[in-house]
Amino acid sequence: MSFLCKYHGRECVNPGQCLNRAPKKYDGDGHMEVIDPERLTLGNVLRKGSSIRSAFDDAVIIGIHVSFGDKKVHFLTLDSAQKAASNADYIAISLARPYLYASNAFGSIPNWLTGVERYEVVGSRDVFTRRTKVVDTHRVVVMSTGEYACYMAQPTLHKWSVVVGNQGKVYDDLEESGARATYKIYRQMSQGAFGRSVGGTVTLWRDDELVEEYVGTERDE
Repeated sequence: MSFLCKYHGRECVNPGQCLNRAPKKYDGDGHMEVIDPERLTLGNVLRKGSSIRSAFDDAVIIGIHVSFGDKKVHFLTLDSAQKAASNADYIAISLARPYLYASNAFGSIPNWLTGVERYEVVGSRDVFTRRTKVVDTHRVVVMSTGEYACYMAQPTLHKWSVVVGNQGKVYDDLEESGARATYKIYRQMSQGAFGRSVGGTVTLWRDDELVEEYVGTERDE
């Protein structure tokens, strides 16, 4: 009795002893698809345009945020950013890609310059489709299984903020190091003799959890 491999169908040459258990959508890695905002997240790989290019054109998503006026809010997926943004807000995708340049390229000994450049694709949300610019200008790179290619681990994102009692929120971002440095600066300013921050209570927050607190003299007044 013959039967089909449930992973590869009729293309499998030995369905009874198939060791390749990963279902395949393409013959190999590196194909491109139109971006699905619900699936697009940090670490996914994008290419500009629709033609197959070299790996040096691959750009890795290192940040997704929405600019609400002078306030920047970070998101894990493009879909969550598009849902949070209004038509007047701008959605930005931060990308990083390697570069390779040659000086004296036609000489006997060219000089090579390598590194990583960072850039952003910024656009407002479309009124009717809710799409943002990156969906129309880039394609996402997929693996043979159809999964989006991902070139870096996705760390747990935490919103870090610093609040000064007599000024309000003075820091609001995803960088812990920046938040701790800001907290230290305002704590020193609160302990000083001059300035707007003198006597203010300074608190460091991770999401909604209080991490550190310096109680200023203004609380005792």
